[in-house]
Amino acid sequence: ATGTSSMGDRVNKDPVSLLQIALPLEEVKGEKEVKAVRSLQGDVENIKANVLLRSWGNCKSSVEDAVSLTTKQSATLMKPVAPERKDEAQAILAKLQTQIASLEEAIIKGNNAEQATFKDEEAATATLKTAEDVQNLVGDF
Repeated sequence: ATGTSSMGDRVNKDPVSLLQIALPLEEVKGEKEVKAVRSLQGDVENIKANVLLRSWGNCKSSVEDAVSLTTKQSATLMKPVAPERKDEAQAILAKLQTQIASLEEAIIKGNNAEQATFKDEEAATATLKTAEDVQNLVGDF
């Protein structure tokens, strides 16, 4: 869940996300080692926020960044993982790649449905105006 501050910036209220951010990865592994992990986390959070706002273009951009990180930079993502956890981490990364691909398909569908969404919104606005017009003609009902 996110809100906005008085400055218009998004405020992170998602407890899981806040706990992930609070993990002392930089202190334990080093800032350079975990930069890709933090970047992927930011992309996933941006996707979530932009889906809620139906900001398909921004979603698509964040998904493309996440795809790039999980495929082209998978070695960088795996670098801070302890050797005894590499297999488990590889399985998690493979699952994440599949989920991001599904998310990309859903966002493309959302982007294609955007015009229909706006038409529905315009129709609802027109109906509301009509109801207000009727109420003005006949009085309260």
